[in-house]
Amino acid sequence: GISPAVVLTKIDKLSSSELSKQLKYFEQVLSSYKIRQIIPCSSVKKEGLDKIWNVIIEELSKE
Repeated sequence: GISPAVVLTKIDKLSSSELSKQLKYFEQVLSSYKIRQIIPCSSVKKEGLDKIWNVIIEELSKE
């Protein structure tokens, strides 16, 4: 099966401390699920986009 990943968007709107808090929160909330990883992303700053594509490519290459 496919392992889901969660993408947190709009991270450019958060300070680094706020982002850290949000990551911890989502890690805690999603800990009971089989989440592959949580990927912070900003299309404005081009952050996290490579990670998203890598996860997609890895999942597609499994099949």
